[in-house]
Amino acid sequence: MKWIGKLFLCVSFCFLLIPSIFAQKKEEGKKTKKDSIWDIGLGIGVDGAQLLQLNPRVGSGQNRVGFGGAINFSAKYKKKRAVWDNTFVSQFGVQRLGAGVIGQGTLTKVPFQKSIDEIRMDSRLGIKATGKSKLSYASGVNFISQIAPTYKGPASFPGNFLKKLAGKDTRLQSLFFSPAQISVSAGMDFRPNDKWAIYYSPLAGRFIIVNNDEIAFLGVHGNPVEKSSTGTIVSAENIDKQLGTLLRLSYKTKFWENKFTYASAIQLYSNYLKDFKYVDLQYWTNDLSMKIIKGFQLSLTVNAYYDRDVLVQITDYSQPNGVRGLGRAVSINQQMLMKYALTF
Repeated sequence: MKWIGKLFLCVSFCFLLIPSIFAQKKEEGKKTKKDSIWDIGLGIGVDGAQLLQLNPRVGSGQNRVGFGGAINFSAKYKKKRAVWDNTFVSQFGVQRLGAGVIGQGTLTKVPFQKSIDEIRMDSRLGIKATGKSKLSYASGVNFISQIAPTYKGPASFPGNFLKKLAGKDTRLQSLFFSPAQISVSAGMDFRPNDKWAIYYSPLAGRFIIVNNDEIAFLGVHGNPVEKSSTGTIVSAENIDKQLGTLLRLSYKTKFWENKFTYASAIQLYSNYLKDFKYVDLQYWTNDLSMKIIKGFQLSLTVNAYYDRDVLVQITDYSQPNGVRGLGRAVSINQQMLMKYALTF
């Protein structure tokens, strides 16, 4: 299964490189933006916090280091009847609260905890039914995974850590490609105007991949598992193959003299082969950006996710670390960033 990760890295590199090559050729040819067949944008957002305490007064707090960011890359190719949309989104953030070691008698330093980690890639190719038609024959590929490993801390020191804690009962929870979701679809794309895009596929394949065997045996990421009469997982598969239907809606607009930009995209999926009556929310992304000065924006993102086969950590602020076990629920994350945006 290791070849899957290597193949994905190669595809990702090409995915990001090809539009850049075409953009360079466009610049060399001295085409105006109006004549350009490529529309390329790059947004880089960062957030950070740092606090140092040396010999602090009692009750005045403790050290804190936190940093994170997001990358949003888009490349749209449009020529004659062909439209090719590509997006790459990555959100990542970590923090460390406190200093020194995690407990008496250990040399393990207070580690960084993961606060957010997601990468998502979308690529959709459409061919208009006619030259002026708003309806296109289309196909799409979607990929979702994580970047860094996650280790679950013990009850005495709970949290989601980037590395295993020496001498502590920590367990690997996730890695790159463990889990990952890949959707491949074909259908119709309807774009009534520049703001709305509606894509529907009556035939879409989805693959839930948990490449690591230890993580697959957790039975929480949607891969098929077999349990004994006592509920213990005795076997686990690395891939769940699905066939279903997919719907994607996207919207983007500017308002208040173009000082604000709002973009939203939602993708829904239902599996023909299992529990077709249930609909999975593969993602729902929302981004509200306010222009500050040229190129710089203050951005607020709110994303949601739900999959009936995937267990999430149930938030309960009356419990240790704010988690009351695992279960089915809508997963929501929110992030505020200072972002610098470029358009090529």
